[in-house]
Amino acid sequence: MNIDIFTFLSQIINFLVLLFVLNKLAYKPIMKKMKERNTQIKNTIDDAENKLKEAEAMRDKYNKELNSIDSYKKEQIELIDSELINYKITELEAIKQDFIEQKESFLKQLESEKEIIIDELLKKFCSNVEGLLNEMFVSISDSSLNSIVLNKFLSDIKNISNDNVQKINKSETKIIDFVSCFELTNEEKTLVKNTFRMKGIVFENVNFVVDKNILLGNRISSNGIIINSNIKNIIDNFIINLKTIL
Repeated sequence: MNIDIFTFLSQIINFLVLLFVLNKLAYKPIMKKMKERNTQIKNTIDDAENKLKEAEAMRDKYNKELNSIDSYKKEQIELIDSELINYKITELEAIKQDFIEQKESFLKQLESEKEIIIDELLKKFCSNVEGLLNEMFVSISDSSLNSIVLNKFLSDIKNISNDNVQKINKSETKIIDFVSCFELTNEEKTLVKNTFRMKGIVFENVNFVVDKNILLGNRISSNGIIINSNIKNIIDNFIINLKTIL
């Protein structure tokens, strides 16, 4: 089994950079915000429980005082006590129900705010990572590196499944879009076309497009079939997985 040293090292570097930026821009702010929200919720719950305990203590005290009244007033007092207890229970139930509704509303609002904060942090994180990686790869990019990346992508094309080849060949336009992060030479364009022919892909024209936003790598698309091998695709997949986890 042959291991592409460049790909292996670049993946390690990409992963470490992503972990570093994620820790700085996403994880710590989110944890801080969640800790503050948890503290607010805990304080609200503790305050409500204390008020409930005070109300119950007052009810118990009132019952003890009623039991100490003279026997001849017992019947009347017990009637009054029963009415008052029922009233207090009704009020307590109403307070309890109101608290539950407020708690549920607060938790829904908290969840909504959490999603907004996470979405904003992810957008900022994605923008910063793309800018950082773009500067990094622009500074280290040269013709030999671009050639290695192109050859690796052409190797991926050779491994396209026969089903995908058939889908591409069913395209009515017979046009393939080839996107790269750098301008290909005429020799490289010829190499790309020859690779398509060797794989059995039928085409009338190949549109060569330069897109710096995909950072380091290439992408082809035809008849709904898209093959990605670039840093931008790795970042996009990482963001999708991160949103799923959060």
